[in-house]
Amino acid sequence: MDEGRLNREKEYHDQRYQGAQDPRSRLSKFYAITRHNIRYFEALVLELCAGADLLEYGCGKNSRAELWGRAKARVVGIDLSEAAITATRRAAAEKKLTANFLVMDAEDMDFPAASFDVVAGTGILHHLDLDRAGRELSRVLRSDGHAIFIEPLGHNLAINMFRKLTPAARTSDEHPLLMRDIKKLRNYFAKVEKKHFHFLTILAIPFQRLPFFNALLNLLHGVDSILMFLLPFLKRYSWIVVLDLSQPKKGPAG
Repeated sequence: MDEGRLNREKEYHDQRYQGAQDPRSRLSKFYAITRHNIRYFEALVLELCAGADLLEYGCGKNSRAELWGRAKARVVGIDLSEAAITATRRAAAEKKLTANFLVMDAEDMDFPAASFDVVAGTGILHHLDLDRAGRELSRVLRSDGHAIFIEPLGHNLAINMFRKLTPAARTSDEHPLLMRDIKKLRNYFAKVEKKHFHFLTILAIPFQRLPFFNALLNLLHGVDSILMFLLPFLKRYSWIVVLDLSQPKKGPAG
């Protein structure tokens, strides 16, 4: 990561994790609808965890190391933020987890080639230079490995307008992924699978405190699945995508 961008990202996240109030906490109501993409992401990773060397890429202070560890993965977590790693190490010690957490630049990792069977991350790729990150991910993964991510997309005009109205909730350098960004990842992985979430389900957000919220969310999730199957062009206007990157390319591109 270039030094200016690295310092801005590090400063923002150190302040976020050390401050009395996370600037993103006010957005928690919007993430109430994300349960379906989280379950899908966790299921994909858990299928691969048994006996695996797993890298939690951009672990923040809300590591899933306990979940991956219960599935018999050997977990290493990295994050640019020293505050995040300090908090995560403390939480891991309290829970007596054996995971190892390191301060590290995700675009320039210290691990030897082919160190991991699985890489997992949530909301990390859109903070990075995808060429640098893609090259590093393909390098540290073993030939049969998978890198699985939850990421926001940047094609929906309404969501983009909301982002402009809430600048304090994000860093100046982050960039929700576009379809061309996902296509770029094919330079480093022969197989790029994606599943899209949250086109109509965002309409459930105002109703989360009402008794019928869960039923409404499940209904809209089902409608989303049908719509995006029948009208694939709608996928780019979804809020969230789960990426499963595999068959890392080990040649000049990767």
